[in-house]
Amino acid sequence: MLSLLNIVAARTKIIVVVQFVLTTWSLVGGFGLALLFMNSVLILTGLWAIGVPQSVENIAMLAVFEGIAILSDIIILAVEYPPRVCGVVSSCGAQRFGAVMCIFHLILKPFIIFFLVREYRRRGGDYSLNFPNSHPSGGYENLDQSVPTNSQVDPLPYNPQNPPFDKPYAPQ
Repeated sequence: MLSLLNIVAARTKIIVVVQFVLTTWSLVGGFGLALLFMNSVLILTGLWAIGVPQSVENIAMLAVFEGIAILSDIIILAVEYPPRVCGVVSSCGAQRFGAVMCIFHLILKPFIIFFLVREYRRRGGDYSLNFPNSHPSGGYENLDQSVPTNSQVDPLPYNPQNPPFDKPYAPQ
């Protein structure tokens, strides 16, 4: 019996397998090389994410590619469906089945992105976009406290009998 912890650990594997199956079923309708190329990139990036589980970059790239694939799938469906001619490459039923699977895959992609973002956070990624810090000190600047002026800083004690630059420098 699979425990919940094993399912969470296998989440990326499940995503890649589901994408592989839905891509294969979508290609039954003969939607062309664009769908094959985009989903092949998704599956290869997913395999990379499975192969290097400690990296956050591959999960981030997979989530970005999923977002791009949503737009790509919409464009492919708009251009390729409804079928122009049935029976030459595939039947009308196969094209409808491929379109339904492509739409189903398209509906699942936002949920896949949600799980990928959770996996990204689990692997230690953060949401910051690494913009340069506006405060060079890197910390919080408290505006309620006054900035010390020269009169508040204690000067070094100066002894006129022993000026610091009387003797020439001699290495020891």
